[in-house]
Amino acid sequence: MRKFVPVFKEIIFNAGRSIFEILFGEGIEDFVPLPFEFPKIERKIADFVAKVKIGGHERILHFEFQTYNDPDIPFRMLRYKAELMRIYKLPVIQVLLYIGREKLNMHSSIYDKSELSEINFRFTIVDISNYEPEIFLRSDIPEAFILSLLCKIPEGSERIVMREIISRIRKKVLKEKIDYYILFVEIFSELRGMKEVFEEEVKEMGLDIDYRKSFLYRKGLEEGIERGIKEGIKEGIKKGIKEGKEAGMREGMREGLYEAISVALELKFGKRGLYLMSRVRRIEDILKLKYLKRELVKAKSLEEFKKVLDSVVRALGVSKDNDKKKR
Repeated sequence: MRKFVPVFKEIIFNAGRSIFEILFGEGIEDFVPLPFEFPKIERKIADFVAKVKIGGHERILHFEFQTYNDPDIPFRMLRYKAELMRIYKLPVIQVLLYIGREKLNMHSSIYDKSELSEINFRFTIVDISNYEPEIFLRSDIPEAFILSLLCKIPEGSERIVMREIISRIRKKVLKEKIDYYILFVEIFSELRGMKEVFEEEVKEMGLDIDYRKSFLYRKGLEEGIERGIKEGIKEGIKKGIKEGKEAGMREGMREGLYEAISVALELKFGKRGLYLMSRVRRIEDILKLKYLKRELVKAKSLEEFKKVLDSVVRALGVSKDNDKKKR
């Protein structure tokens, strides 16, 4: 589920004001995104928080995105609300955007009364599958076009809706930004089980997507390297290596590069590209791995990158036998 959260954050960050108006029919005058996470004792980050002005009154707007039914969601939302009110001293509007494929089955309130205390709390749940795609397709905002993919699409109409979304993006968006938005469509098509329809329509329309323009691609590379370095340092200390920090850094950098290459392979070529990782992981030379990462960014096809990898493998004398067996 969490892999979809950065996509929704980006969409709400770009067009939250328009999305709110489409969903609730009420305009927002000011819209200022805010960072928010629980302090110190628990690292818990709200999906999206903004300071807004509605009808001349300042409010905090909190969006959470959910892909499955979580019976504990009311308690999570209550904790968020209490902390947001404490920090910003403003009324808080909370919206849970449910985008799962299962039927919605979550409560949106908590009521508890005892002799000395009482809680009467509620928030709004929006099940986007209850909306018709047209409500978002009528907008002039490309982010809204993309959200229509998560709406109630009649069986047999998937290809028509997909084609309409991609066509509208191509008409409304500057040429240099088309890839950016088409990548959102690809991610949401996976969420709705329409990845194959997306790939066929993109191919039929002759679109050549540059995955390097994806913020997720860049984010994945950076996080992969950072996570790998941290894990490598931890492992180095754990094993009690004499030169723990230095060795851990080297191992961490290596693991970070493996992670970065893996993320890039999947983002660019789908899961079919991951079969090459068994071969990549036999390469321990950090300079060679950095070279492979650069070449992967430039590669226009999986076959093109495979040729580069083959040349590195041959130069280092790494065996390819096991790869053939796995394939």
